[in-house]
Amino acid sequence: MKKGASLSKGIDDDINKDVIRSLTPLNEENKKTLGNILRVYAFCHPNIGYCQGMGFIAEFLLVLFRNEAVAYAFMDTLIEKYNMTHLFTDEIPLVKKLLYQMDRLIYLHYPNFMVNLLNEGLNSALFASAWFISIFTHILRAEDNDGLLAIWDCFLLYGWKVIFRVGIFTIKNLNKTMIEAPTVDLIQMLSKLSIFQEKSSATQFKEQFHKIKVTNRVLDLLEKEYNSIMLIGYK
Repeated sequence: MKKGASLSKGIDDDINKDVIRSLTPLNEENKKTLGNILRVYAFCHPNIGYCQGMGFIAEFLLVLFRNEAVAYAFMDTLIEKYNMTHLFTDEIPLVKKLLYQMDRLIYLHYPNFMVNLLNEGLNSALFASAWFISIFTHILRAEDNDGLLAIWDCFLLYGWKVIFRVGIFTIKNLNKTMIEAPTVDLIQMLSKLSIFQEKSSATQFKEQFHKIKVTNRVLDLLEKEYNSIMLIGYK
């Protein structure tokens, strides 16, 4: 940041709070570095500022690269390349579309599971919103979780369809006991991505990744479906 430049007190306070809540045990120097990354991003992108989710991504990249400049540059490029700015706006239009696609994909793959959620007035927003906003960095620690690294390897190669494949993979690998668990417990397991807490999850995910039928073509069709519904709604 330029000498003398400053952020609003609200943004600065939000960043301080999230740095304190970091998942990884950071020393004071690394906490300061994480705060620097988030403040520089907010200053350079005043139309976005700072939103929750960014802190987890920046923390993951800092732990991964152990270099402030590299972590910042990677986050800046990542947000631009994958159009993530729309995840951090007040109306979160991209999140709404992604959640619609997630609901429809769950219904296509596991209709009974989705119907049970809908019958209770629930949908994937309860567990998947944070998946998209933080790309799973809000629950899985980079330093001791091969599953998170496997997900990110795939995400950087294939983009958003990877998040959907993670969701389908997770539901597929829930055992019968979990599926029949009370809804609150089930939502919690999905929110925390319990399957990826197991050491074997990274290998299993990579082995099954290309077999999970979530393609760009399917996502494009669901996006058109979503846009049509929104258009009708506005009329």
